[in-house]
Amino acid sequence: MPVYGVFFQQGGLNKDVHPTFDSPMTPLRRRTVTLFCFLMAVSILSSIFIYVDSNSLTTWSECNRDVGPVAMRVIGDNLHLALDEIRNIPHVTQASLVETAPAYLRMDKDLVYVGSPDDPFNPTFLLQGNAYALSDDFIINFPEEFEIVEGRYPMNSSEIALTYADAAEWNIPIGRMMNYTHTLNGEKRTIFVVGFFKLECYDAIRYAAAKIIAIVTSDVLNPLATKTLGYIDVDRDILSPGDPRGSLSLLLGIEDSIARTDPSDMLYSNYFVDNYLAMGVQSYLDSLNLQRIRQISRTQSLLLLTGIMGFLAVRFNITSRESEMDFHVMRGASRIRILRLTMVELWLLSILSSALSIVLGLFLSGLAGSSNGYLDFGFEDSFGSPLLLTIDTVVVLGLAGFLLPAIGYVTHKAIRTVTSVETGQSQLAKIVRNIRLVRWDVATTLLGILLILTLYIGGQSVSGNAVLVLIASLVPIPLFLAIASMFKKSIVRLTMPLSRLLRKATGKIPATVGIRGVAIRDNMALPVILIVSLTLSSCLISNIVATSLPNTHLFQTRYLIGGDLSFHLDNGELGQWSDFSEAVLQQEDAEAASLVSIGFLSLSEGAEGIVEFIAISPEQYRHVGYSHTGEELDSSSQSGFLLELEANPEGAILTSDIASEYNLILGDTLRVFSFWDISITTEFNIVGVTDAIPRPKVIGQATSESVVGTREVWLNRNHLGALIDLNATAETFLCARVSDGANATEIGEDALEDYESVIHSQNEWSSATAELDSFYAVPRYCIDRAIDNMLTINLAFCMFAALIAFQVDRQRIDRGCNALLKLLGAPKKLLVRTRYAEVLALILFSFLLVAIFSSISIANTLRIELLEYSTWRYTFPVSIFAFADWSGYLWVAVFLLVPSVVLTTALSTRSDKRSIASVLEDIELFRKTRFVGETS
Repeated sequence: MPVYGVFFQQGGLNKDVHPTFDSPMTPLRRRTVTLFCFLMAVSILSSIFIYVDSNSLTTWSECNRDVGPVAMRVIGDNLHLALDEIRNIPHVTQASLVETAPAYLRMDKDLVYVGSPDDPFNPTFLLQGNAYALSDDFIINFPEEFEIVEGRYPMNSSEIALTYADAAEWNIPIGRMMNYTHTLNGEKRTIFVVGFFKLECYDAIRYAAAKIIAIVTSDVLNPLATKTLGYIDVDRDILSPGDPRGSLSLLLGIEDSIARTDPSDMLYSNYFVDNYLAMGVQSYLDSLNLQRIRQISRTQSLLLLTGIMGFLAVRFNITSRESEMDFHVMRGASRIRILRLTMVELWLLSILSSALSIVLGLFLSGLAGSSNGYLDFGFEDSFGSPLLLTIDTVVVLGLAGFLLPAIGYVTHKAIRTVTSVETGQSQLAKIVRNIRLVRWDVATTLLGILLILTLYIGGQSVSGNAVLVLIASLVPIPLFLAIASMFKKSIVRLTMPLSRLLRKATGKIPATVGIRGVAIRDNMALPVILIVSLTLSSCLISNIVATSLPNTHLFQTRYLIGGDLSFHLDNGELGQWSDFSEAVLQQEDAEAASLVSIGFLSLSEGAEGIVEFIAISPEQYRHVGYSHTGEELDSSSQSGFLLELEANPEGAILTSDIASEYNLILGDTLRVFSFWDISITTEFNIVGVTDAIPRPKVIGQATSESVVGTREVWLNRNHLGALIDLNATAETFLCARVSDGANATEIGEDALEDYESVIHSQNEWSSATAELDSFYAVPRYCIDRAIDNMLTINLAFCMFAALIAFQVDRQRIDRGCNALLKLLGAPKKLLVRTRYAEVLALILFSFLLVAIFSSISIANTLRIELLEYSTWRYTFPVSIFAFADWSGYLWVAVFLLVPSVVLTTALSTRSDKRSIASVLEDIELFRKTRFVGETS
C-alpha cells in the first residue's frame, strides 16, 4: 500500500485527529456564503407571505366594494345638533341625515285589516317595514344608496316611492293608489306611487336591519316614532392593503370621534355607529391571517428547513473562523468578546438577508402568479398581476432575521455538547445503551404512524374528527425530527456497508474516506443531508399531491355518475330516448352509451330488506362504466361478472354487504318479494359478488348509502323489463363514455341542442370534464399549486446554498491534508474522486431519508388536502388514488442535483495554493495553543 493510503486509513482527513489542517478563510468568502444561506432561509418565508399578500388584493377590493357608498351609519338622538361637528372630523368627506319611522302599506278598504280573503294568515296585500324621508343633501351626497330606477322621488305628502323588488313581486305600477298607515289598523292616508328605487344588498344583516319599504316626505312619517339616522362616508384613500391594521385603526378612530360628538351630558355616548367599512377591513384582515396560518401549516416542514438553513449558516460561519479564534485566544484575546463580534456579524448578515429576501420574494411571487398548474408556468403572464408587500410581512421577516442567528447559535452549542456515555463490555449492555439512545425517537415515530393509520382505517367518524385532523397536520415536524435523530445515531454504521457497496464505482480509498468521512465529520454533513432530504421530499410530496388529487376526483366522478357523461332522462319523453342516445353516439369522441334504470326492490316481505337495483344491459354497460377502483369496467375484475350476467339474464350481481347480511354466496338464489310498490315474487341466480357497484347519480344529489355503491344489485335490464314496467317503477339514466382527452361537457352540450326536453331539468346531467374543471377552479387548490411551484424553485436555491457551504467548508479543511497527501505521492485524480464520493454519500443518505419520511408523510398530506379540496361530501370505497409523475420528479431531481456535481467539479479542480511549510507552521501553532490551554 502506498504511503498516502496509510495516511488515509489512519484518519488523515479527520478534523478531530488533525485539526491544524484547517485553512483560514477570507472574510469575504465567509460572509458571502453565510449571507447566501441566510438569504435562502428567509426567502422561504418571504415568498410565501408576499404571494399570500398579493393574492389577497382581490379580497381587499371586494371588501371595499361590497360596503357600498356609505362607510358608516350613526343612530342616536339630536344628530342634527352634531352634524357640523361630524363633518369637521378628519377624513370624513360626506355626512347627511335621513328620518325613518315604521309604516304599513295596505291595498284593502277595511277599517280593520283581516288579511287575504283566501287565507287570513297570509297578508298578501300588506307591506310593512320602515319608510325613509330623504333630504336634498342626502340625495346629492349619496345618490347610489337609494337610486331611482324608474319614476322619481316623492315631492309631497301624497306621493311615495317603493322598492323595485316589492313593486315587481306585487305587480304594482306607477300611479297605483295605496293606503299608508302608521300602525296596522291606524288612520289611512291615500298615497300614490311615483317611482321605484333600487336597494343594493351590500350586506344581508345590514339589509334586513334597514327593513326599508318606501321613501316618503318627512311630514308623512309618524312623529311619535321617527328616528334620525346619519349616513357618513370617509376618504377611502386613507385605506391601504399594505397596512390593513393601520387602516382599521384609522376607521375605529373616526368611529370613536363620531361617538364623542354626542351633545348629551351622559357618561356614555348615545350614538351607536355601524362602521361598515371597518367591518370590511376586519373581514379582509381575518381572511388574510387565515390564509397565512393555513400556508404555514401546509409548509411546516419547510419552516423546519428554514431553521436548519439558519443553523447551517451559523455553524459554517463559526467553524470557518475557529483557527483564527484560536490564534487570537493564544495571544490573550477574550473568547466572550470574540463571540460578541461573531454574533454581531451574524445578525448584520441575517438582517441584510431579510431585506434582500423581499426582492427575491417579489420575484418568486410574480412567477407563482403566472402558474397554470404544477410546474406549469405561463411566463408571458409573469408579473402581470399586482404584487403587494404588507407591514406584517416586513415585521415577520425582520423577526426572522433577528431570531435565526440566535436560534442557530443555541442549536450549534447544544449539538456540540457531547455527553459521555459509559459503555458496558457485554453485548447486552451495548443493546441496552442503543435502546436508550433511540427510545424517544422510536416512540415519536410510532405514535405519528399510528395517528395517520387511525385516520385511514378508523372510518368516517374518525377521519372527519377535526381535532384528530388538526393533530395529524402537525405530525410531520416531530416525525421528521425523530427520524433524523435516529439517522444521526446510526449514520456511522450505515456508512460501512455503503462504502463497501460503492468501492467499484469510486475506488477503495475514495469510498472509505469520502463516504465514511461524511459520518465522522457530520458537523456540516448532517444539516446538509437534512436540507437535501427535506427539499427532495417536499418536491415529491408536491408532485404526488398535484397528480393524485385530480385523478382521484376524476375516478370518483366517473364512478359516481356511471361514466364520462350521465343524463337523468324524463320518463315522460320515453319516445325520444332512442333518438337522444343516437345523438350522443354520433358525437365525434363518443365511444359507447347505455341506458341504466334504478329503483328499489325488497328482499323480505316486511318493510325491511329494501335495497336498490340497477338494471343494465351488461354487454353495453361494460364498455361505458367505471369500477370503484378507477378502472374501465371492461378491464376490471367485474368484467367477468357482467359477461356472466349477459349470458344468464336471470342472474344478479350483489355487493358484498348484502351477501354478508343474508349469508349468500356465488350460485345461491336471490328471492325478491316486490319492486317498489309492485308486489311480485321472483328469483335470481347470484352470478357475482363484488365490493361496490357504480350507480349513476346527479352530482350534488343526496345518497342513502353510507358508502357510494353499496347495498346495490345489478340486474339484466332486458329480463327485468319483461317482469315490470321500468318506466313506472324506476328512474333512468343515459350513461356514455368518451375517448381519452375528449371534452365530455362539449359532447353533452352538443347532444342536448335538439333534445333539451329529454332530461328532467336543465341541470340534471353530469360531466366528468365539468367536475374536474370545477375541482381545478377551487381557489385553495389554485393557491396551493402556485405556492408549490414557487417553493420548488426556491428549494433549488436552498439546496444549492447548502451544498456551497458544505463544499467550501470541505475545501477549507482539506487544503492542508491535500498538500501533505500530494507530498506523499497521492495523485490529484484520487483527491477529486474522494470529493465526489462525499457528494455521492450526501445524496444517497438524503434519498434514504426521503424514502423513510416521504412514505409516511405522503399518506398524511394526501388525506388532509383531499378533505380541503373536495367539492362534495360523498364517501367512496376507495378514498384516494395515489399517483406520481415520476418523469417530472426525475427532471426536478436532476435540476436540483446537477448544480452540486458542477460545484464539486469546480472546487475540486482548483489548484491548491497551500504550501507544506504553512501546514507545518499551523501544526506547531496548534501544539503551542494546546500547551497554553492545558497550562491555563
